[in-house]
Amino acid sequence: MNKQIIFSLMLVFLLVGIVSAETETYKLNQETDLKFTCTLNNAIPTAGATYNITINYPNGSTFINNQDATALGNGAFNYTTTFPEIGLYKVQMFCWDTTYSYSDEGFYDVTESGNKIPEGMLIVYGVIILIIFGISCIFFILAFKIQDSSLKIFFWLAGFVFLTGCMATITAISYNINPVSAINKIVLVITYILGLITFLIFALVLVQRIISILDMMREKKGYETDF
Repeated sequence: MNKQIIFSLMLVFLLVGIVSAETETYKLNQETDLKFTCTLNNAIPTAGATYNITINYPNGSTFINNQDATALGNGAFNYTTTFPEIGLYKVQMFCWDTTYSYSDEGFYDVTESGNKIPEGMLIVYGVIILIIFGISCIFFILAFKIQDSSLKIFFWLAGFVFLTGCMATITAISYNINPVSAINKIVLVITYILGLITFLIFALVLVQRIISILDMMREKKGYETDF
């Protein structure tokens, strides 16, 4: 039990570490204007200033290699691109006008929705994940201990449903697919599936009871049971 608690806490801290970096956030597969501003020697650079950028994929390979951004005037530049993968891209920037130069680097966080999860909500999502995971563990434990076959089947299925819901929640948060909406849908799906499982188990028990009653009636009449 202690090992499960430690593992769950490590999972929450890992999620917090992955998502909490301060970055600019953009949407996957959507044409995006990257805006840059260059100041050289505490002044607006000359009209001949250039601004080059290099962006690396989340795996470290090159996405954009030393390309010129378009000058907009007064030290402002723009580069239009489309991010094809979800993840954290590293950007390196270099501005110069033959006399002075400036360099910097940063990160672009590309998500499914184009939105960043507020840091305060990470703890809430982590607690939700722990609750769903904990419920699945309880169902699995009950499935091992209970002898009744009908209840055993119910708890096994319920445990797998909640475990799947836990993984779906983690996926939704990792890909930032509107987590609040995703969690609401997951809860509705889990409720529906549990209701369906409960109905099927009830129907199975009811059929077993009917068969048992018919057997008793046949025995009272002196017939042998065929079931």
